[in-house]
Amino acid sequence: MGGSSECTKSMPNKGFETSSLAHIRLIRDNLRGRYHDGFPIIKEVIQNADDAKDATVLHFGWCPGFSKDTHPLAHGPAMFFVNDGNFTERDEWAIRQMGLGYKAAEQTSVGKFGLGLKSIFHLCEAFFYLWSPPFKMKDTLISGSILNPWSGNDPRILKHASWDDVHESTLQAMQSFLSPLSLTDKWFCLWVPLRRKDTLENVAPI
Repeated sequence: MGGSSECTKSMPNKGFETSSLAHIRLIRDNLRGRYHDGFPIIKEVIQNADDAKDATVLHFGWCPGFSKDTHPLAHGPAMFFVNDGNFTERDEWAIRQMGLGYKAAEQTSVGKFGLGLKSIFHLCEAFFYLWSPPFKMKDTLISGSILNPWSGNDPRILKHASWDDVHESTLQAMQSFLSPLSLTDKWFCLWVPLRRKDTLENVAPI
């Protein structure tokens, strides 16, 4: 009986575990291999906007950076890409996947945001994305976040963890900079801080 009860103890069900370094390695492999020829960033961004089922306009440009009271990655120059596609919770889930969308063949406001558009990491270590808030929130909060591939829960691999903290003031500065574009009721923006040595924190870049 004692041996039987010992054998029937429940064990936690676990699948594969991944770390931020595994994500970084995958991005590096793709940048060096599949996406090294000509840095196809502009092509991929245009293709993404074209894939989006309801986007009709694409703006892109650059910003010299903001004051020191914003996010450290926002202090220096950045490129931005804005389309007038709608952005949903499911789109946000899709943009945070490594090469996957919630339906591989379905077109969304972010288009097919897979490993192809991750070629953007030729230029940056992490990027911001902003979108028009839901109708009931138009006069309140700005919607936005950061995609930081260095982010993770493993205490042994804490690199650039401070980048995860994005204050509303940073998002407001970005949206204010974009205001001359006369954004419509729906829009989506990729904000790409160009890689700088002073933000690497002695960590080898992607």
